[in-house]
Formats: sequence, structure tokens, C-alpha cells
Amino acid sequence: MNLYTRPQLALVLGFALAAGAGYGVAVWRRAYPDLAGRLEQFDRRAPRDAAAGRALAAVTVETNAAEPGDARPGLERRERAPAAGRMANARARGGRSDVPPEPVDVNRASAEELARLPGIGRTLAARIIETRDAGGPFASVDDLRRVPGLGHGRVEQLRAHVVSE
Repeated sequence: MNLYTRPQLALVLGFALAAGAGYGVAVWRRAYPDLAGRLEQFDRRAPRDAAAGRALAAVTVETNAAEPGDARPGLERRERAPAAGRMANARARGGRSDVPPEPVDVNRASAEELARLPGIGRTLAARIIETRDAGGPFASVDDLRRVPGLGHGRVEQLRAHVVSE
């Protein structure tokens, strides 16, 4: 006499196989973080040429690498404080509270000029410039969404402070 019926055994076996596959993927991602990062970006944007593809791979490897001071080396990204808290902390430490009075042209701005914009730090400013160099100038402010780390919300936050001419 069996404890489980055939469909129940098939369901348990399916769950066990799914859990094993998930564990295998997690182990593979930790062993090959650069390849996993490139695969994650595969369908999100297509590079225009081979040089842009190499630049994309370099950016992906850089953004997926664990930071040297990270106390949890198994994690690929550190958890960060909310943006409002970071901005308030930067102002309290004497950081950048000097938002440019007139809009900044994202196609001509330097990393220092971009870093003064609200919600943009040195790392994100460097990504904007790398994306601009690799994929060509930004046709509109909405085109900033092709920069890794700039989502819809942050682009809307920047809309009043940037132009693309």
C-alpha cells in the first residue's frame, strides 16, 4: 500500500527537480558572475556594433562584481539606503547640494557636471558617459533609460534638470 498516489508522487518529484535546478543555477551564477551578467542583459538592449558590445560586457562585469569592502562576498550587490536618505546624508556631510540652476545637456556634460544632478553619483555619471560613448548621443531625455541603473522613476526625477540637444 502506497502512502501517495501517482499524481502526488509526480508533483513531489517535480518540486524536487525544480528546487535542484534552482540550486544549480545559483551555484553556476556564483561561479561565473560575468557570464551571468551578460546573459541578464542579453535581451534588454542590443549593441550597435562589436565595440559597443565589448563596452557593454565591461560595464556589466563592473556592475555585477562584489565590492572589496562588502562583508557578504556571496552577494553581488550591496543593499543601499533609500535615495532620500543618501541625499540628506550627503548634504549633512557638506556634499553636493548645488544642483545646476539651468538644465544640463547630457550629450556634452562631463562626469562632474552629471554628478551634481539629483540622484546621480559618480558611478552613475560614469555609466551615462560610457553609454553615450558606446551607443551614441541621447536623442531625448527618455533615451537615458538605456543607461544601466536609470529606471523610469529616476529619469522622471531628472527631466527638469537635463536636456539632450
